[in-house]
Amino acid sequence: MSSIKAIIFDVDGTLYKPIPELSNEFHQYWIKRISDYLRIPEDQAEVRYSDLKKKYKSATLALASLGIGNPREIIIQAEHHMRSYHREYILKDRELIKVLKILKHHYTLATLRNGTRAGTRFILSLIGFSERRDKWKRGFGPFDHILPTVELGPTKPDPQPFQNALKQLALAPNEILVIGDRVEVDLTPAKRFGMKTVFVDWGRNLSYNKADVDSVIDTIYEVEQLIP
Repeated sequence: MSSIKAIIFDVDGTLYKPIPELSNEFHQYWIKRISDYLRIPEDQAEVRYSDLKKKYKSATLALASLGIGNPREIIIQAEHHMRSYHREYILKDRELIKVLKILKHHYTLATLRNGTRAGTRFILSLIGFSERRDKWKRGFGPFDHILPTVELGPTKPDPQPFQNALKQLALAPNEILVIGDRVEVDLTPAKRFGMKTVFVDWGRNLSYNKADVDSVIDTIYEVEQLIP
């Protein structure tokens, strides 16, 4: 960690523990969209979705491949649908606020999320972070950069958002640490650029390609231990 100057965080499932109710609602939302668009029963839509999700590693890209819309439209519509569920289930996290306040003294902090800037800021506000007095509105709370894939090209796991993040941060890949809860989506593309990676497992004991992960932590709160 001695060479690290910036930390990029995924948001959903990384800054807060994966919430089954949110995951289930997201899943049902995708299935219904496919069912309605293709005019097929939901059980058939689920099979199609499962196959496409395995292929593209992304729900957004899975739907886009069917012609349901472009990734930007799909993300904006999904965020709108999930807004009330996020408000209900994502709670203020004083411990995380404290941890990131400490990290902020050592590193530039950023988020890289498959979503919009407004949607990312909304979720960060639910966690308990506040608007910054920044006339450019680039950051939020402890984060100096909000990097939404809707504004950075394709969604993760496409490499372009990571390439654009490098440009935004103006750092070498080995000076950036990426933290996420999905190895293939958040970490594998980052590792291919030469960034350092940390997998947040949340006690799930998931299998993953060890070549793409430099460190594993059980919860996001343990990231503080990475400070040399």
